[in-house]
Amino acid sequence: GTTAPRNEWIHDGIVRDERLLNLYYNAADVFVAPSMADNLPNTLVEATAAGTPSVTFDIGGCPEVVRHGQTGFVAKYRDAVDLAACIERVLAMPADRKLEMRAECRRVAEREYGVELQAGRYGQLFDTIS
Repeated sequence: GTTAPRNEWIHDGIVRDERLLNLYYNAADVFVAPSMADNLPNTLVEATAAGTPSVTFDIGGCPEVVRHGQTGFVAKYRDAVDLAACIERVLAMPADRKLEMRAECRRVAEREYGVELQAGRYGQLFDTIS
């Protein structure tokens, strides 16, 4: 038999179905957000909520979601070599370490980005400005 090629890319365009999007995040070994300018990208929060480690540049609010060595890795800003090294670090981790990192992603998402928590924070903000 033949072996399927590794590192295949599948482009499915824009994914609007939240369940399908979650499945994509779950199927990924790592989510890479090489943004050069961003505040707090929803994609990083979504990947974290799905339990998928992320790699991103040290820019804006990205390091708030991606905790270096805990929920993924943060590369030096605009350093493609460091970004690639961070991706390799995730891919080269032993299976048990990958599971630990995935579990930490879920813990962070539930603890800091849950819908009820965010709604409560917005409510507090509105109370202070009204």
